[in-house]
Amino acid sequence: MTRTEEFLDLYKQLEQAATSAYGWEPDGRAIYRLERMAQFESRRTELSYCREVRNLLQHNCLIDGEYAVEPSEPMLALLRSLLLQITQPVLCMDVCTPIERVYARSLSDRVAPTMLTMFRRGLSHVPVLSQGKVAGVFSESTVFAYLVSHRTDTVPEDLRIGQLQEFLNAPTRRSEVYRYLSAQTTLVQAEAEFEAAFHQGKRISMFFLTKNGGKDERLLGILTPYDILGN
Repeated sequence: MTRTEEFLDLYKQLEQAATSAYGWEPDGRAIYRLERMAQFESRRTELSYCREVRNLLQHNCLIDGEYAVEPSEPMLALLRSLLLQITQPVLCMDVCTPIERVYARSLSDRVAPTMLTMFRRGLSHVPVLSQGKVAGVFSESTVFAYLVSHRTDTVPEDLRIGQLQEFLNAPTRRSEVYRYLSAQTTLVQAEAEFEAAFHQGKRISMFFLTKNGGKDERLLGILTPYDILGN
């Protein structure tokens, strides 16, 4: 197979994969649609160029049995990369912090040691679990809300997290929110949800990953904005 033939084959595979993955009509406009997707913005110019080259090759006669142009190896590498990205997308579970490595607390744990550990580890939010399910999120705002409510400046040594339950989801900022996602959610989908929330004036501090994305399911892992930006 020549480089040109491989290019045309990869282009066709990419069209078919994108059409299937995103539920588009098979009208030959798949690559054009990919160019306009946010996740492929950095490849927009290259995709457009590939589309022009493909049209040139597809709609012009061979000259002495040869194609008018020969695509470069970087163009083939681009198509291979995008094909892999669409057919084998990275899942949130692939890059999240799995539950086995999550620093989580229970309602019966004491507040003071939890705060100390958070300080030492540089943690701002800690999930509070009950029977493996998220019962709330403990943060510095949780303690602040408690102190204000009780008009005190001291955290009792024996204070338990469960005694702060009404404050567990107190956000650091009014715009701060937490969301649940299915374990099968792709990283691209999570990024899109993060960006959508941002445009609505909200900041998703943490994604909780459960089997089907339900709040009443056991926590499988945690995804943060840093996990998204780092990938």
